[in-house]
Amino acid sequence: MKKLLAMGMAAALALTSAASAAVQVFVWEEGRDLYLEARGTLNLSGLTSQGSNEFLNGMIAGPSMGILGAAQGPIERYDVAGSFPRIFGNGAISLIGTFTGTNSFFTDVTASEGIIWVSEGFQSGDMIAASAFATRQSLDSIGARPGIYTWQLPADTITFRIGTEPEAVVPNIPAPPAVVLFATALLAAGWRRLSAQ
Repeated sequence: MKKLLAMGMAAALALTSAASAAVQVFVWEEGRDLYLEARGTLNLSGLTSQGSNEFLNGMIAGPSMGILGAAQGPIERYDVAGSFPRIFGNGAISLIGTFTGTNSFFTDVTASEGIIWVSEGFQSGDMIAASAFATRQSLDSIGARPGIYTWQLPADTITFRIGTEPEAVVPNIPAPPAVVLFATALLAAGWRRLSAQ
């Protein structure tokens, strides 16, 4: 019984961590145009707002400075100390294209810190849904290098997939109900085993 309960607890912890929030940022070419999509939930725990700014409408790219995303309207800044991808390529900063998302998200890197910008009023755990497109642009024209770049935040992860088109969205069962269901099934199996003895 103890072994079964220990396995149940380990599985519950694994499910909880696997289902933790993560933002995926995709940048890809389609025909003669460039597209960007950032999606997922973003946990801002451990980060403090540094205030707001106004932003123009569009896709922002500065691969040589770790700048990538899409924004429109008032945006809020969060500074991140630690490890972050500094370079996605050699392109200078440019504002191109048209914003098509429902909220803003982009990253920026200085010599000593990373910066995350989100729509003003964004709450930790909210869904990121930033997207943009730029006609007659390419990864080469913005100086971006294809690859996968990961940025570990205090309570979350951002993965940049440059040159990768987003895969189909697969329905996701929220972690807490899945963990409860799994733990209940394990306890029932353990109870049945004890009753049989």
